Parts: sequence; C-alpha cells; structure tokens
Amino acid sequence: MKNENLFTSELRLFKRVLGDIEGKKLLMEDLTPVYEKSLRAVKDGGRLILLDVPKESAFGFMYLLGKSLNTYDHEYLADAMPELPYPLALACSGVWHTTEEKINVLKSLGIEKFEYYQTLVKNPLYTNEEPEDVVEGYKSGGYVAIIAEK
Repeated sequence: MKNENLFTSELRLFKRVLGDIEGKKLLMEDLTPVYEKSLRAVKDGGRLILLDVPKESAFGFMYLLGKSLNTYDHEYLADAMPELPYPLALACSGVWHTTEEKINVLKSLGIEKFEYYQTLVKNPLYTNEEPEDVVEGYKSGGYVAIIAEK
C-alpha cells in the first residue's frame, strides 16, 4: 500500500491523546452516553456535527474486511482497495456503527432537526482519481456528516 506516510500526523495525534492504538480497541459500543455527554456541551440551537465512515458503506465493508483479516494484503481485497486506505490500526481500533444507528440514538435523546451530507460515493478503488463533490444525504456516501441541531 502507498499510505505509509499519509496519515502520520493523524496517528501521531491519536497516539498523543489516546496512547498507542496498535492492537487496542477504542470501543464506543453504546453511543448513547457519548452523544448524551456531547449534547450537554452544545447550547440550545447549537449543532453537534458527526463525521464518519459508515459501517454500511463500501468503505465500511472494506475496512471491516481488512479488520477481520488483520491485513489489506489479501486476495479478497486484491485490486479492490484504494491507493491510500486508512491505516489498518485505525480500521481495527474501533466499533463500527451504521448511520441509522447514530441517527436513532440522537432521536432517542430528543434531537429532531438533522442535515446530512456525503462524499466518496464512487467505489473505493476510484476515489483517488479526482476530488468528489459533497452532496446532500447519507445513503450513498463512504464519508458522511450528520448535523444534529439541539
């Protein structure tokens, strides 16, 4: 893979803040307490913005397969990976959630007003060919923003 230096800064930041994530699980299985605490910090009329790779997206499937195999260098992923995937340590370190799961948790916490934006709607293999536009919605994107107004 051609990403050995691409996410170096991000990984250094994660390591500084979270410690070494290699082989560790950064579990957020239950999103309710996390979102509840986050929303307490948001003033009325303010917005909580969540940016993520959805579990149900092509990228989510690709990263989950890499996580399950503990490698991207596998015949199942041959000729299907983008040139610059997330580092495997990052893909393996957390619990993946669907966009609907996140929305439902926010609704259960009283959020009623949402906006959604997405990008990376091409298949992962072709995403590095040119920048993609951001479009409204969340059902096609490999990277999704949920904007929840309190």
